[in-house]
Amino acid sequence: MDVLDWLMDGCEPNTEGDWKHAFILDIGTLEEDTGWFININFVNTPYEKISFDDIKIERTESDWITCEKSGGYLYCDCGVRNLKKVLTIIKKWMTDKQPSKKQCQFLKVGTLEWLMDWYESNFSACWHYSYDTGINSVDSSQGLRVGWYFRLPIDGTPYENIPFEKSKIDRSDSDWIYYDVNKGVLTCYCGPKNLKEALDTVKKWMSDNKPTVV
Repeated sequence: MDVLDWLMDGCEPNTEGDWKHAFILDIGTLEEDTGWFININFVNTPYEKISFDDIKIERTESDWITCEKSGGYLYCDCGVRNLKKVLTIIKKWMTDKQPSKKQCQFLKVGTLEWLMDWYESNFSACWHYSYDTGINSVDSSQGLRVGWYFRLPIDGTPYENIPFEKSKIDRSDSDWIYYDVNKGVLTCYCGPKNLKEALDTVKKWMSDNKPTVV
C-alpha cells in the first residue's frame, strides 16, 4: 500500500458517515525552516491514549526529524527530504498498535517523492508562500464536503505563466475533484479517496510542461 493510499484510508470513515475512528491530518511546509510539519489529531480515535516514543534525529541541517505526542495529538517536524520517512514511521506505529488493519508494505517511488522534489527545487522561489503549502484533511464540521484540500504556490516558479485549466469533476458525493488557480497558488479540493488522483493530475501537468533548460 502506497503511503498516500494509507493516508486516504486513515482519514476516511470506516462506515458511511461514521468519522469516530478517523484521524484529522495536516501536512505543510515550515514557516521558519526549510522542511515539513505533520500534525495529526487522534482525539476520539483508538490511538488517542496509545503511547508514542518521542523521536529526535539530527543528521544535518537539512536531514532531521522530531516527533512528539501530547494528549491525543502527534506533532512532527522534519527536513525537506524526510516527509516520507516520518509518514512511514507513523504508519508503522499505527499498524503495530492495531495489527488487524492492513499491514505495511514497502513504499513505491511516486507521488510523494514528486511533491518533496517540487518543494525542494522551488523553495527559494516561493518561500513567501511556505506556510500555505501543504495537504489537509477536511470534514463537515468546517462547512465543507468531507475530503482533502491541498495547495501549491506556483508564483515565481517556471509554471507561473503556464495555463492550468480550472475544472470540476463530480462523479458522486464521495468521488469528486475541484481545481483552481488564484493569485499564484494552485488549489484543489477532492473526495476522501481522490487525493492521489488529484496530485497525479498536477504532477502530469508539470511533467508535460517542464521548462526546457537552455
